[in-house]
Amino acid sequence: MKVIHLNTWSCHLAPAIAQLFEREQPDIVCLQEVLSAESTHKLLGSIQEILQVYPFTYSYYSPLVQFRFMASTAQRGNMILSKFPILSSSEFWTAGEFQADFVQEIPYNAARNVAHCQIDTPHGLVHVLTTHGYHVGAHKLGSEETVKACRQIAHYIRSLKEPVILTGDFNLTSQSESMCV
Repeated sequence: MKVIHLNTWSCHLAPAIAQLFEREQPDIVCLQEVLSAESTHKLLGSIQEILQVYPFTYSYYSPLVQFRFMASTAQRGNMILSKFPILSSSEFWTAGEFQADFVQEIPYNAARNVAHCQIDTPHGLVHVLTTHGYHVGAHKLGSEETVKACRQIAHYIRSLKEPVILTGDFNLTSQSESMCV
């Protein structure tokens, strides 16, 4: 089973991401900073553009924010794509809640969640989780917020019975206190 984890950087490199998927043929993909837009615009890549080139049978999208872009609406969030059936999907929030009218004045870390899918693979059931961590200024050592979020994720994982795949752009170094919870 091949799993790819990727921060899509708001799908700015959508054609290259689609090429990566075509070349690597992943079974499961975990994405952060996924942009979903009503219409694809040359200035704004989207997951729709990627999935036109390399479609997945099953997907779960967990948006963090929604905003206006030109004459349309776009969302950014976390996503899990799978060739195998997704039996259940959910999300939980490590900070804030969905921001339906995201504007520049709202702090970037105001909304953080973890997308969770239970997937029926040929090797058995597996829980797949993906998240995007907090930005803490100029370093990757974390903060009280990151420790709290990582503890929340660890607590959630301990409640799951089947194997777990956890991915994410945690914005942390391996030496961070947050990574030791």
